[in-house]
Amino acid sequence: MKHLIPVLFFFLVLYFLPSGTNTFSPAAEKTITVSVQGALKKDVILRLPVYATVNDALDKVELEENADLSSVNRLTVLKDGDVIVIPKNGSAGKVSINTGTKEELMRVNGIGEGKAEAIIAYREEHGLFQCLEDLMKIKGIKEKTFEKLKDSLCL
Repeated sequence: MKHLIPVLFFFLVLYFLPSGTNTFSPAAEKTITVSVQGALKKDVILRLPVYATVNDALDKVELEENADLSSVNRLTVLKDGDVIVIPKNGSAGKVSINTGTKEELMRVNGIGEGKAEAIIAYREEHGLFQCLEDLMKIKGIKEKTFEKLKDSLCL
């Protein structure tokens, strides 16, 4: 009989505990903030769920008619503080430091294989570049080199 009372108490507690109300989900509550600029009707700052992609952000903005999405990687996973710049038609010839491949970056005079790999490694580790000047955070790219490169590059 002594052992029956704790068991009964245990089942009573289980019976009266609310079930299915555990809404704790850390990933569901976290969001990131990103800025979308460029060929838009209006530049916007968006709050998106963690692991949102560029495509998720594009679904929430109004693009201008001259928006050029051909170089935008819609599957890029965004990080908090990322800036997405949508180029306009006519900005062709510039290579994006946020979406350019190794081969595309190497087409820019002054960027060889090593610098192209460093640019890609930096954006993979730190997220999208926020401004062109962030290139100077990469080893081997100082102010003089940046001045030579900046007219051939875009975000």
